[in-house]
Amino acid sequence: MGRAQGWLLVMVLFGGVVVGCQSEEAKRMPLRVGGEARLSDVDVPASFKYEADKSWIHAEAQLRLAQLRYSGSPPMSKVIDFYLEQMPLRNWKLSHQAENFGNVSLVFVKGPEVCTITLYRSWGKTHVTIDLQKRID
Repeated sequence: MGRAQGWLLVMVLFGGVVVGCQSEEAKRMPLRVGGEARLSDVDVPASFKYEADKSWIHAEAQLRLAQLRYSGSPPMSKVIDFYLEQMPLRNWKLSHQAENFGNVSLVFVKGPEVCTITLYRSWGKTHVTIDLQKRID
C-alpha cells in the first residue's frame, strides 16, 4: 500500500470515529424545541414534521380545539422526556401518564383545557398526536 493510500485509510477511519462520537453525543442530548408548533403553548421537538393532512385546529375567543400530528426520528423515550420537561414550562400540569400496547399517553391540564399527547413508534419514526380540548369536570 502506498503512502497516499495509507493516509487516506487513516483519514477515513478517523472520520468514522468522529462521526460515531457525534452520533453517540447526539443520542444523549435532550431534544430542542422546534418551529413546527401550531399552538403557542405546546412545543414540538425540532426535526419533527407537521402532518397537515392529518391535523386540524379550531380557535375562538373562549374555546380552542385541535388534533395535531407530527412525526420524527428520535426515539420515544426522548420525546416523552421532552414533553415531561417542556409542558410544565408552559404552565401545563401532568395529570397522568399511561402506556397501552406500545402507545404512551401524557395528559396535561391547564385552566379549562386538557392536552393529551399520544406517542407511538412505527417504521423507524416516532408519531406524536396532540389533542387539545375543553376540560369536562
